[in-house]
Amino acid sequence: MALLVFDFDGTLVDSNALKREAFRIVADGLPDASVHLDRLLKPPVKGDRAWLFAALAEAIGRPEMAATLLDRYETVTRTGIVGRLEDGWARSFLHLLGARGHRLYVSSATPPDALSAILVQSGLAPLLAGQFGGFGVKIANLERILAAEGTRDAIVIGDGADDAQSAAALGCRHIPVDDSANALFRRSPAEAVAWLESRLSPQA
Repeated sequence: MALLVFDFDGTLVDSNALKREAFRIVADGLPDASVHLDRLLKPPVKGDRAWLFAALAEAIGRPEMAATLLDRYETVTRTGIVGRLEDGWARSFLHLLGARGHRLYVSSATPPDALSAILVQSGLAPLLAGQFGGFGVKIANLERILAAEGTRDAIVIGDGADDAQSAAALGCRHIPVDDSANALFRRSPAEAVAWLESRLSPQA
């Protein structure tokens, strides 16, 4: 049995490109929005989606639009991601891991309320021991998970630098994944479980 902490986007669901495209969809038709988006999305991004749309609205001279743009983005991404999850891959994958005795958490940069809505709507929430979201707080999220579980032994699975950084900061192992042809979600649920479990031991 292992304590497994999963990133969400690009790890449990093929949504990285979808979320990038959602920025363009939301900003479509706004003057010079694409130029400002390119600047604001250039790594390292300075803040979360609320910060980004506030900055975008200010840059185009329409600060009153910030909340509307954020709401549009939330709707587009939630609809798209839940749609991706309807194939049942993530549910099957997490169910198989849970049945094998693993404790499962999600730690995502997605804001907590948005993350919770997606996990509930897609039926993933009951398969998890907990879920934590928020921009730039993955170390804090992992600390909360370790405290809740009463252990310092967890394995972080994710495609982002923040996943590796959170694991390193708290002395946990990190298993890197990506959203390429080798992604977890490109395999069958059983194959993904076998691949992951083959890497759970410190010698793997």
